[in-house]
Amino acid sequence: MRVLFVGNSYTFYEDVPAQVAALAAEGGQTIQHDRVVEGGADWEKHWRALGAPQRIAEGWDVVVLQSRSTDPLLKPRRFHRFGRRLADAAKATRAQVVLYQTWAWAADHPAYRQRWSRHRPEAWLAVVRRHHLRLARAVGATLAPVGEAWARSLGAHPELDLHEADRHHASPLGAHLAAAVLLATLTRLDPRRLRWRPADVPATSSATLKAVAARI
Repeated sequence: MRVLFVGNSYTFYEDVPAQVAALAAEGGQTIQHDRVVEGGADWEKHWRALGAPQRIAEGWDVVVLQSRSTDPLLKPRRFHRFGRRLADAAKATRAQVVLYQTWAWAADHPAYRQRWSRHRPEAWLAVVRRHHLRLARAVGATLAPVGEAWARSLGAHPELDLHEADRHHASPLGAHLAAAVLLATLTRLDPRRLRWRPADVPATSSATLKAVAARI
């Protein structure tokens, strides 16, 4: 399977694509991947300046699209306009489109003092969920519910801190959970049956996160 990841630091922190490939390899599947990524990039920048349409046109089995995390809250029209353009470009090559749903920032992030954040992670995620589902239906994409998995993990296992010190990027644990969800979305593999994990993720934590991913 050839997979192109289009996104930003939520994709390249802790090398989520490589983690997906490593998990797949243990399960006997080969994922050849490449990426178009830049920190803070939104889909408009990918479309206009970062060469994503050209890379998509090379031909892939799957194109994974990951937006800037705040766009569904702050720029929903651009989220849909340029998400649709990128998805349509992928569909023109007969690639499967997967939307990588992002997560809410940590509850202690100062952004929740601002009205645009909806003041609570649950409300933040509800907006992100609504717009990703709407876009997925509009373009015939598959949703990778990473944000949903994060919310479930944080609720059931608060001792596992998924956020980095800046309280919005993924920690090693958070990135590992994202990779497990993407693996389950891209393949028929059950992440619970796979033992591979990054060196900085404890085996018990990895097992817990894979169980969450498998149940989403």
